[in-house]
Amino acid sequence: MRSKKGCEVHHQIYLIVSALVRDYFIDIAIHYDRYYYEFLPQEIADFLGNSLFLFGVFLNLWCLKALGVKGMYNGDSFGHVMDAPVQSGVFQLFSDPQYVGTTASCLGYAIRYQSLNGFICTIVMGIVFYISVKFVEGPHMNRIYSNKSASKINFKNFNKKNL
Repeated sequence: MRSKKGCEVHHQIYLIVSALVRDYFIDIAIHYDRYYYEFLPQEIADFLGNSLFLFGVFLNLWCLKALGVKGMYNGDSFGHVMDAPVQSGVFQLFSDPQYVGTTASCLGYAIRYQSLNGFICTIVMGIVFYISVKFVEGPHMNRIYSNKSASKINFKNFNKKNL
């Protein structure tokens, strides 16, 4: 029988590998039509694209620092639940900074190479992230933390009048 920790490590590796595979296919799509639709002077596209890319990487690293590896890679599904959702640091600016950062990096890459495919991939990825947060991750987090607060009832002070 596998331990919960073993499953957690495999899940974290799966998430990282799947992100790398996603980025590989986005890279192929962007290089297929790079510089085909030049809508900005290359110097501006390079500066803007690189800036957005680095901003996205910075957001993801800041998010990793705030959550830790267990928090960043679905540790809550394996029992690593914090006392409360993180609301400091980068989470004061964005509710889901890891997805904002990834989308910003992809958009920066698309701008740098002035790729229509890159813009389409960025839009699709952003929509998938939005749907995931709105209908899967958000409700999951709300359920976890509402159950966690419900489990902290002080039963010593709880009597029949409270029923």
